[in-house]
Amino acid sequence: MTILGIDPGTTRIGFGIVEKQGGNFRARTSGLFASPHDPFLFEKELLALLKKYKPDAVTIEKVFFGKNQKTALAVSEMRGVIKFIIQKQKILILEYTPLEIKQSITGYGRAEKQQLEKLTLKILNISKKPRYDDESDALAIALSGALSYPMYIKTRK
Repeated sequence: MTILGIDPGTTRIGFGIVEKQGGNFRARTSGLFASPHDPFLFEKELLALLKKYKPDAVTIEKVFFGKNQKTALAVSEMRGVIKFIIQKQKILILEYTPLEIKQSITGYGRAEKQQLEKLTLKILNISKKPRYDDESDALAIALSGALSYPMYIKTRK
């Protein structure tokens, strides 16, 4: 099973691909999309990623409405673009809040961001921390999707 995790943002969009084989998880790749401000370039990059890795599902973080509503609105717009592109490819989309992601990986929904990152990297056997938080967040989002995907499929039958 292969899961693509996406951490939507206004200036950077992180992505991470996690694969589960047996009881083991591993990161296939992770990074940032080059130019989310150019929807045509972004769509081309996302479609290339989907074609290359053929994920069973895409996990996207739900927007957390904090103090800056203007930023939350921009991130929501980007999430809409991302979901539209993925739905056109007929790929399952799973959406989780930051609390749900932390809960699924650390067992505690209010875990610190550093705890989440450390445990995600440990589970995925990654020794070097990614350069950008968006990338490590995307790996955590993908891992959360990989952990819940079997239960999601079981409940749909």
